[in-house]
Amino acid sequence: MAKRNPFSRFFGVWLREQTYLNLVYLILAFPLGFAYFIFFAVGITLGLGLSIVLIGFAILAFVALGWWVFASFERLLAIWLLRVQVPPMDKPGAAPVGIWERFTTLLTNPVTWKSLLYLVVKLPLGILSFIVLVLLGGISLALLVSPLTFFWLPITIEFTGQSAWVLDTALEALVGFLLGALLATISLHVFNYLAYISALWAQLMLGNPRPQAGAAHPAVASDQWPVAVVPPAELPAQPEAVFTPGPGLEQVPEYPLGEPEEPTSVVIEESPPEEPASLPAADSLSAAEKTPQEPEADDLSWLDGK
Repeated sequence: MAKRNPFSRFFGVWLREQTYLNLVYLILAFPLGFAYFIFFAVGITLGLGLSIVLIGFAILAFVALGWWVFASFERLLAIWLLRVQVPPMDKPGAAPVGIWERFTTLLTNPVTWKSLLYLVVKLPLGILSFIVLVLLGGISLALLVSPLTFFWLPITIEFTGQSAWVLDTALEALVGFLLGALLATISLHVFNYLAYISALWAQLMLGNPRPQAGAAHPAVASDQWPVAVVPPAELPAQPEAVFTPGPGLEQVPEYPLGEPEEPTSVVIEESPPEEPASLPAADSLSAAEKTPQEPEADDLSWLDGK
């Protein structure tokens, strides 16, 4: 992807949707922070003052509930307007069961106390955003409308000392308009930077980070070779052993899909045994064949050395 030139990056801020979403967020920061301050100041004061009776604890419980509701709203506001991914506020793990377990989980949740700090700091951050918006936005707007007001309400810009610049002519109004457009563009970049800091602050204070799947394993010592640990699900499939029968061996069939079915019966027809060949009758034998012959003696003359 080719990088945009500096000119389009600088003036393209006017065409980005996120610029105006950031502007809305900064405008809402001051009134919301002021409302949170009033809520906590009045609620905590009444709760502590009436703590000698049961109604004081009820007020403090209501303040704690509003505290969590306001923090949830600020988290959603950052997601909607600043387009930042804020983790959930609850602790990772199994959901608590029972009132006591929920209460202890709420007290041990880091977001419970971080969100309180976030709501308390919301007012000074809102005041800072309001001052920047009014100062830069007011000056930029006044210079931008100078071509429309120079003939009946000229704009006067006072410098240090006794000098001042009065935009009471068309040329001066045109120059003021160009300066106003430049200052307004710079102001939008400043507003975006403030919104970026607010997004990082909300992401840090209003969410519990979740462990990411496939996170890197802890580093090994410097004198050891790193070993790549592969999860079992990512191991390559091992090839199955194939039995190759040798000569004179029969291959044992495998049944990968379960038990084998019953073999079909095969009927083998047996042929009747053959009768042995008839021997010749004794009368047909000759006299030589009838006389038994003595076996020949072995030649052992080699034992005598002959």
